[in-house]
Amino acid sequence: MKREALKHSTVHRVLSSVLKEKTMVGLFISFAMINSAYSQDDIDLSSPADTSFNHQSKRTAILLSLALPGLGEAYGGNWARARTFFITEGITWTSFTALRVYGGWRADDYRVYSADHAGVRLAGQSDSFFRDIGSFSGSEVFNTQQLLAQRAQAQVYTGVNTWAWDEEASRKTYLDIRRSSRRAQVRSVYLIGFAILTRAVSAIDAGRIIDSRSPAMPALNMYFPPDGSIRVALGYRF
Repeated sequence: MKREALKHSTVHRVLSSVLKEKTMVGLFISFAMINSAYSQDDIDLSSPADTSFNHQSKRTAILLSLALPGLGEAYGGNWARARTFFITEGITWTSFTALRVYGGWRADDYRVYSADHAGVRLAGQSDSFFRDIGSFSGSEVFNTQQLLAQRAQAQVYTGVNTWAWDEEASRKTYLDIRRSSRRAQVRSVYLIGFAILTRAVSAIDAGRIIDSRSPAMPALNMYFPPDGSIRVALGYRF
């Protein structure tokens, strides 16, 4: 039987520029398109693709969602869910950027504060050094405890790597600033995990949409004309 005719609207090139960029999204979309094309020998890639979704198109939707949550839903025709995932993705990475920037600002703050109130020499100091100066009132106290605990194996601070807080309140203020920086950095890492989880959820959701999509819903279709470009068509089945 002949396949059901499709009426296509809004045909435009949107993937060509993405695939030219060396981005993770571009790589995933490239793989998805190649996987879909080479797994369907009976399809003429120079013509608009049929929207009767099969196993290969389901795989494509999953790969698109792994690249960008919501893209697989858009491919499957569920624009409401696609919009939800797009918004979630935008909020996630905006929050990630904000936390990284804020954490960096607070890191600069506690370093400058230690120089002003503990006489710390900032150049060349490691993160463990800034951890230690928050735990001890001065390098002499630190060195004494290290020598008592580890004796000959003790690592002590000498020369320009010493410090002495002007008062206990300053050391506590330093710790508060440093903790706020660390919290921001840790929360930004949690957001990376959330972004990965969102991709997994979107991929599962996109696969289910392909399995149960109503034929009356619009869907994205991708095909490869002879001129070498990659085109996207918004198709609607009647």
